[in-house]
Amino acid sequence: MPHALIVEDDPNSLSGLNAIVAADGFSVDTAATLAEARAALTRFIPDVVLIDLNLPDGSGLELLHNLPAQPDGVVPVIVMTGNATVESAIEGLRHGIWDYLLKPVNIPRLRSLLARIPRPYELTEEVQALRTTLRRLGRFGPMIGRSNAIQHVYDSIERLAPTESAVLICGEAGTGKEVAARTLHEMSRRRKGPFVVFDCRAFARDPASERGLDSMLFEPGKRDPRDRATRAGPVRASGGRHALLG
Repeated sequence: MPHALIVEDDPNSLSGLNAIVAADGFSVDTAATLAEARAALTRFIPDVVLIDLNLPDGSGLELLHNLPAQPDGVVPVIVMTGNATVESAIEGLRHGIWDYLLKPVNIPRLRSLLARIPRPYELTEEVQALRTTLRRLGRFGPMIGRSNAIQHVYDSIERLAPTESAVLICGEAGTGKEVAARTLHEMSRRRKGPFVVFDCRAFARDPASERGLDSMLFEPGKRDPRDRATRAGPVRASGGRHALLG
């Protein structure tokens, strides 16, 4: 369930906003001052903040400096005010607020804004449900199969993908080690980075192999006289992401 923080010093307004936001599927925490709001932010990271521009202990815009960073972006902040001016609007935009609401708050507009708030928990549940359905149909990323044995492989990949563990994939030629490694990469937090494949069998046939496998894998980049191109070792080329040594 997405979470909202409402910062409002008027008890009646706070009670009304609490009821509206909760009815739209949010859990809610409230504060009447900047100090209380800062204390609330130490307990959780909200998905949206509704804050009065004028509070007993300062401007609501001051709270923006206390909002924690999120991996997927900035927490949306909706500023509420009964005396909006061009200057306050410009100041709010400079601080990166998401939107303004004039008091008395227009309830349909507020609900429209709340409907646009990203809900990561729901997205995660949808992704998980889709993966479960695809697994029943025999698909797991680029992998195909419905047998009990391959389901165990899917379980292992799903468990390891979110971690930073080094993974050794063993199997005979043609069993799909590279497909499994690529699936692991695509499900990991490094999926936006490169996936580099290095064929160790070619290393034995490479005239340059006498300089050592470690040199070939980790070198910062050397000019290859055969094609006049600078080649970096695959581990370095992966940029700390994923490299498959086959």
